[in-house]
Amino acid sequence: YSAIYWDLHATWAIQQVAESERYLVVRYEDLVRNPAQYLEQILRFAGIWDAEVSPRMLDACAPHMDSLDTWRASLGRREIRIIEGICFDGMRHFGYVPEIAHGQKRLTMFTKAVETLLANRHRVPFRPEVWRRKGLLRRFWTMIRN
Repeated sequence: YSAIYWDLHATWAIQQVAESERYLVVRYEDLVRNPAQYLEQILRFAGIWDAEVSPRMLDACAPHMDSLDTWRASLGRREIRIIEGICFDGMRHFGYVPEIAHGQKRLTMFTKAVETLLANRHRVPFRPEVWRRKGLLRRFWTMIRN
């Protein structure tokens, strides 16, 4: 589910900035590894750079180096291949190098919607009256048509 979620948002972000020159891509890993450099880059981009404020911002909210690459220890090769296959194009667009997958796994919007629904089934009430009251079928239909 997380891979589909990331891929949907990465695809949306790529589409939103396709015709714009006014955007900044900052990868989480880069920000954590070199916070001073990337914070300055972000603040300059936003037009609010202040050499006195930047160090205080870093002191107030230091990045967590221990959060990087934890997925390598918790995921197997098969899981990494599936995730990379789903996120392949977005990964390459944002400068990530897929280690196992050799290409994008093509998923239709219907497949993504079903995967998302199944991944969240513990939160989705399956009683028909709840579906009607909340308009879930209409929302689901809109999601798979687009």
